[in-house]
Amino acid sequence: MSSVVSSIERTRLLEHLVYQQFGNAVGEVAGILLSRGALSFPQLLRLTALAPPIVHNALLVLSVHSLLYHSDTEVNGRITELYELNHDAVERRLRGGRYAEMAEEWEGGPELSEAIEWLWREGMLRKEDLHEVVKQRILTRATEVTPEELLDPKGKKRARITTDDEGPSSRFWRSPARVLTRDRMPAAQHAAEMLVRRAFAQGYISVVTPGSQLSPSSLEIKWEEELRLTIKGQAGAASASGPPIETHPSRSTGIPTSKDLANVKKLLREKQEEWAEEERARAKGKVCRRLRSPRFALTILTLHSASQGGDAAEQSDDEPKRKKRRKRKGQPESSDEEEIELRKVDPPLPDEVFFRINEERFHIRWRAKLLTSFARDLYNPHVAAVLGVILDIVSNETELMSEAQSRAVSLNELGVAYEKLPPSRKLDLSAAFAHNKKDRSWPPPRGRTIDYILAICEVLSGQDQWGMSSREMFLLQVGEAQHAKWSVNFAILGKAMKRALVEAIVKEKLGQEALRCWRIMEAKGKLDEKHLARLAFLSVKDARETLGRLSDASLIEPQEVPRSADRAPSRTIYLWFVDFNKVVTALVGHHYKALANVQAQRVRQLDLHRGLIEKRERSDVRADPSLLSKRDREGIAALDQTLEALAVAEMRIDEQLFVLREFDPDPTEV
Repeated sequence: MSSVVSSIERTRLLEHLVYQQFGNAVGEVAGILLSRGALSFPQLLRLTALAPPIVHNALLVLSVHSLLYHSDTEVNGRITELYELNHDAVERRLRGGRYAEMAEEWEGGPELSEAIEWLWREGMLRKEDLHEVVKQRILTRATEVTPEELLDPKGKKRARITTDDEGPSSRFWRSPARVLTRDRMPAAQHAAEMLVRRAFAQGYISVVTPGSQLSPSSLEIKWEEELRLTIKGQAGAASASGPPIETHPSRSTGIPTSKDLANVKKLLREKQEEWAEEERARAKGKVCRRLRSPRFALTILTLHSASQGGDAAEQSDDEPKRKKRRKRKGQPESSDEEEIELRKVDPPLPDEVFFRINEERFHIRWRAKLLTSFARDLYNPHVAAVLGVILDIVSNETELMSEAQSRAVSLNELGVAYEKLPPSRKLDLSAAFAHNKKDRSWPPPRGRTIDYILAICEVLSGQDQWGMSSREMFLLQVGEAQHAKWSVNFAILGKAMKRALVEAIVKEKLGQEALRCWRIMEAKGKLDEKHLARLAFLSVKDARETLGRLSDASLIEPQEVPRSADRAPSRTIYLWFVDFNKVVTALVGHHYKALANVQAQRVRQLDLHRGLIEKRERSDVRADPSLLSKRDREGIAALDQTLEALAVAEMRIDEQLFVLREFDPDPTEV
């Protein structure tokens, strides 16, 4: 399947998603933007039959949910605003339930999950709204009666339980404020504020910045034009300064050379990286807090006095940095940020801004879970437990999915984190290695858990000769023995996960023989059918049939080598090889098509059983389901089973699509 067909299937999927989640009016506007690209408001009005207020409200809904890009362009001397749909953000609308489920596994539990659900429905919220949502969830849990309360009605046993390692909502859950009505609201409000602050500090929610809704392609075009104009400006300045001396002809005419174009591309990449870093800082609220800090105001005044000819002198970058003086008693605090760093508490949320879900943080956690599952399938649960601890440590400090390698983790840090695991996740690592009947010295006796962790990390980093059967290593080791450190190479693991998924798809669709042939061609390169038949232990006829099925599925590519000038098929040698990038692109297109078909099937099922659904949604039937007839109950049960099967298929396909598209930080693979 070509990339054009893949984009068509993806457009069909995105159109289904917008129609289902936002209605017909927003779906019609989004469909026009998907098919036509960036358009202005008058152009949208000409292409749709909707009234201007409805189109304006539809654009507002898309913008509130961060699904719309804005860009300014000059048309006939006037600045016109263009609207463009954010395809990646629309595609992520499939994962709202997964984000809420992953948030429930966090230490905040149901409270954070409730906040994520509200953010997913509303698009963006202020911090007061987030506090109210979490507070209501905490109060709802506080009014519920649990089995422990029935056995301990006075709460004496629960009051003695230590909850230092739990979140603020859990401390309120077992606090006396749960019993006292007059103290319940302030305690719930404080717990909600602490929980939202922690979620913001750990990156689960972020600030909505104006730059996040600017079109990246428009910014790239604008920056490239500015850089090209600087080349022409330099050429004009050189020609105006006087007669040129041994100047290249392109310099006098303003035509950029290949060196100039390479320099433009380099500066453009640096500008994009700088812009992305600034946007990440704004999303964390650092810029907002910096503008309000007294130290920043003092810096502005110093720079202003220096520009006016004051005595303040700027410090050079080459000079060594001055050491910070210790704050004496009685001196005022310098800034809120220093106090936060000293106390090691979560920073406060910035005011007068909106917050949204940070999908990147959830994707990083999702990737860690998939890698742990991959290690469990390849090795055993004990090795997966150690790898899961490493991924938990590095995932908290990873900001982007595009980071190719994590920081190094020491053995001491890994051992401390493993000891803090709950009993359900802390396994006996002595069972990680199988016993050798012939060699009784293996596995070697180890008295401490950290020794088994060291051995498992050496296996995952490929230091042994028996533990790794694939070409990729899970970890990269720096140092030796007790002084070793390990980092996760996400680039290598992304390609390994892609290859494992492609092999599983080939085996499921075409069988074991096709998988064996595909692996041989992927490892050896270009082969003809006779050579492949000898390597795969197949007859030439079976090899030819297998090659045909692999070619029909776009899993291999042919290379024609004619032996004559007329290129007759009988006098042409056909070599077959695997182009992994094309294979991944073809599978991505098939997955988009499958997801679009699942969405269409769900809409069809709901339309076919519309009368039955309306009957079930009646208030009297909700109160007493026995009012439904036996035939209606059987129809509802069959419909629920069909919708559940479609939901499971959608989640599985989306997970495979996540591995194929976003798991590998190298964008050239797709």
